Parts: sequence; C-alpha cells; structure tokens
Amino acid sequence: MTAAGGVLLVADVAMSGEVKTSHLINGAMLGLSMSGVGSIVAGVWFVADMGTMGANYLINGEAKGLGDMIDEATGGPLVKMYDGLY
Repeated sequence: MTAAGGVLLVADVAMSGEVKTSHLINGAMLGLSMSGVGSIVAGVWFVADMGTMGANYLINGEAKGLGDMIDEATGGPLVKMYDGLY
C-alpha cells in the first residue's frame, strides 16, 4: 500500500505540475507509515482527510479534504514546475 501511495503521489505532482504543502504532508505520512506507531498516525491522517472530504461533499457538494484546505491556507503551490493537466 505504501508503494502504491508513493506512485499516486508522484503521479499527482507530475500531472498537476506543482508541489503543494499537501504533497509534502502526504509524503511524510507515507514515510511514517513504514513504522508501527507511524502507521497509526498515517492512518489517522488518511481517515481524517477522507472523512473531511466526505462531510464537505455532503454539506457543500464539493469534495474538499484537509489537504485541499491546507493548500488554500498556505497560498497555493510551493513550487510551480509547469502548467499541468489540472
């Protein structure tokens, strides 16, 4: 699962053409997930992010997770490499 998460994270950066704060957080969670206690922390982050996304979808009609909120609060991408697909 960690390898699949890493592939998806790299694909997201490649397709968006940006490195965002949420990418760094998700990368850190992938690294933490390789240890026993870290896997619990990473699991809590995953559930909180997906739960927030689901609640926002039901309330506002848009799937906005914690990562999206953090990206908006930090003012956009940290590194803009090129115009991505989205």
